[in-house]
Amino acid sequence: MIKIRNIKISVKVRAIPLNNVIKKLQEKNIEHREYLNFVTFKSKFSYVLFKPSKNLTTHINISSIKNKRDIKKSVWFLKYNLAVVVLSLRIDNIVSTKIIGKSINLQEIIRQKVFVNARYNPEHFPGLFVKFNKGTIILFHSGKVVIVGCRTYQDIKWIAHQTDVCLGV
Repeated sequence: MIKIRNIKISVKVRAIPLNNVIKKLQEKNIEHREYLNFVTFKSKFSYVLFKPSKNLTTHINISSIKNKRDIKKSVWFLKYNLAVVVLSLRIDNIVSTKIIGKSINLQEIIRQKVFVNARYNPEHFPGLFVKFNKGTIILFHSGKVVIVGCRTYQDIKWIAHQTDVCLGV
């Protein structure tokens, strides 16, 4: 079973100066952190608002989203608290996990060249990385598989299926 752990989205809104964002967050008693070119705050979701660009838009990253329904909720929170005008929204990354149900011999996978684009350096990280055109999997000895870099659930299912086929699961 595949479980979504995090969805990260990018939202473009009509330009809003960071000092205005800070003022609204203070008025709403929303705890935040100020940096030179961005502001961060957390509610149920994590937000990073960047300094407006020259094309009169503000870029906002939202993460800690667990499902597609929460995408609307995360954007609603922005609209309600900061009165932003959303121009575009896109899913950048969906992180999900899957448990194979048995241990995996990562050294043997590398030796047999089970995957074309595999990297494994256990001295630096305990997982084996396999890059696909739709995302990346990270395999662990325990049988846990982390899928990153996908933009759709269909891509996640496709990568999970390719992994199952290659591992003979």
